[in-house]
Amino acid sequence: MNKILLLLIMVTRRDLVLAMRRRADVLTTLIFFVMVVSLFPLGVGPETDMLRKMAPGVLWVSALLASMLSLGRLFSADYLDGTLEQMLLAPQSLSVLVLGKMAAHWMVSGLPLVLMTPVLGLQFDMPLKAVGVLMLSLLLGTPVLSMIGAIGAALTLGLRGGGVLLSLLVLPLCIPVLIFGTGAVGAATDGLGYSSHLSLLGALLVLAAVFTPWVAAQALRISME
Repeated sequence: MNKILLLLIMVTRRDLVLAMRRRADVLTTLIFFVMVVSLFPLGVGPETDMLRKMAPGVLWVSALLASMLSLGRLFSADYLDGTLEQMLLAPQSLSVLVLGKMAAHWMVSGLPLVLMTPVLGLQFDMPLKAVGVLMLSLLLGTPVLSMIGAIGAALTLGLRGGGVLLSLLVLPLCIPVLIFGTGAVGAATDGLGYSSHLSLLGALLVLAAVFTPWVAAQALRISME
């Protein structure tokens, strides 16, 4: 167990170090998220009630699209320099290696979106309670987006036009996360109970953490054959 945890930490740390060397890619995701969210209030107008109703959907859809930008790079660099082939031949579990890469991807592309949410929520005049629920829903939901996206990235690895195919594969699978995430924020804004939505997001996170590393590992083996 200790060896698996150590391997997971080493893979995650390696990918984080490599991501910091490509800071432009990291900033692209965050800037895209901020720009998309900021354009909606300018286009809709200053009507407070409308902005509050739109806020959950706008922020969640923007987070989903922003996370899609970096999915194509999840395995591509290791595929091009031969590192991925060595991972397939290594005696260590490929599922653990993939889980480490998923964790690093979320820390780079998902966590900054969560931290930026309170500032963007002010543009929609969201109540503080709703902003807190939004952050919690993104904290639970964005890792699921990274894990589901990893399966699509593995299946489309090395394909011409893989970015478009990746979007077509991943976006339908992310709809439940989007529904429960926006539902939790909408319920908090309306003064209703939101714990059930967050519980479902937590259940999706557990299921994704258990199954997606193995599925993505098998998809990588298929793509490399």
